[in-house]
Amino acid sequence: MEFAINANWFKGAFNWSTDFNISFYKNKILSLDKGQYQQFYDRGINAKITSDVLLRVGMPVGIYYGYISDGTYNNDTEVINGYPGPNLGLGQLKVVDVNKDGVIDSNDRTPIADVNPKHTGGIGNTFSYKGFDLYAFFRWSYGNDVVNGNAYYLVGTTSINNVLKSVYKDVWSANTPTNNYPLYGRGTWGESVLRSDLVRRRFILTSANPDPGLYLPRQVNRQNGTLQNAHSTDRNELMALDPLLRLRPRGKYWLRNSSPSGSRTRHEPVPETTLLLAFNRTRVLIIKEQGHE
Repeated sequence: MEFAINANWFKGAFNWSTDFNISFYKNKILSLDKGQYQQFYDRGINAKITSDVLLRVGMPVGIYYGYISDGTYNNDTEVINGYPGPNLGLGQLKVVDVNKDGVIDSNDRTPIADVNPKHTGGIGNTFSYKGFDLYAFFRWSYGNDVVNGNAYYLVGTTSINNVLKSVYKDVWSANTPTNNYPLYGRGTWGESVLRSDLVRRRFILTSANPDPGLYLPRQVNRQNGTLQNAHSTDRNELMALDPLLRLRPRGKYWLRNSSPSGSRTRHEPVPETTLLLAFNRTRVLIIKEQGHE
């Protein structure tokens, strides 16, 4: 479903017009092969994590499937009273017993992320005055979940890889049992499962830098033989707002191709802040040419 509004605020020597649109997109799986109710795919964050993408009749395409993180086993009392399962141990990740059977196993996995945005849209403004024009455009995507692949690799406290400073300061150990960041990495159960602490809700706003243009008078066309109006546009990802992610590294980013489910995992560098400013400039030069009259 899409709504669009066009408005002309001023007409005359000075002109100002606005174009606005917003789209709401939903999808639902109606059926699967051979009457199946659901199918699983491996997204590939790590070879140890399997069946982390879910296709289920009645649900949208693009659902991640995993465990709901619920803290850390800080002391022996919590371990004694914890649910039996492969994660039961000091410093290990707690997860929610979703089906309430008193045991932690694969039956406690549940949908934890939806890559589909709640809505997308854009707004453009055009200003013109005495042969000059200026165009500015913004577009957004709101409400989709992203699985942060960098976070998976930079919290491996039992591995030999680098870890985030904030994780290092808060990770559980026998000497610091009140610290509440669980042990991740080599030899831990949390390394082999997709978990909700890797999921982030995103708001992305993309802008086009103001696009100036100059329309030459008709008599200039006759003198020069041609008319060339050049518009130069820099399109930037203005910001991606992620209110939940705290511990983020610098580094390269890359984007995996879509899986059969249509979901994606984005690996990206993010400064240690709740506001990501990422600039990806692509200059586009558009030339309009008109011959002799």
